Amino acid sequence: MKLLNVGAGSNRPQDEFWWHLDNLRRSLQRGTPERSNLDAEPQYVDHELIVDGPMPFEKDSFDGCLASHILEHFSCNDAVDVLRDCRRILKPGGLLIVSVPDADYFLSVHDRDKPENAVELFGELIHDTWQPNFMSYALLHREHRQVLTMGSLTCLLLAAGFERRSIHDRIVGFSREEWIEIEKIMNRRKFSVELCAIK
Repeated sequence: MKLLNVGAGSNRPQDEFWWHLDNLRRSLQRGTPERSNLDAEPQYVDHELIVDGPMPFEKDSFDGCLASHILEHFSCNDAVDVLRDCRRILKPGGLLIVSVPDADYFLSVHDRDKPENAVELFGELIHDTWQPNFMSYALLHREHRQVLTMGSLTCLLLAAGFERRSIHDRIVGFSREEWIEIEKIMNRRKFSVELCAIK
């Protein structure tokens, strides 16, 4: 099994089948413990999506890709390009798991979205204490370029070349053991929408 963690950030297990791709190395100073740890990762690829072009992997080279809380950082068209590139590097039958903040969930709890309810509703505290609610903190974050729902995420996957019948609102195609490994780095699931697409 060979899995790619696209836009890995801080969620990066060191099992031999995980590859991590992000631009974190560029923001860490040489000589710091964080940079030294990153430089020691055997399967780390320093790559900035969109800016650096297609991911530096051959076609059909991964069994699965995970894109957890990354697509909202791109415009719609750039997000489609990232998904299209994920599809390119997946083997036939390979799985793409995508997770993004779910605007529908934020809307459903809007009346109760206050800092004191953050852990109950969203599973974590608001770390930017000046934010009035979790919607401002995690959905309308200053680094986000789009707001997504299950419907809009499905449209992005269709535009990237995945067939409608291959897109599922539950994770399919992995054994229980493989899913446990993937679940280790799924983040922010309480307020996220997740889709699985099969190449």
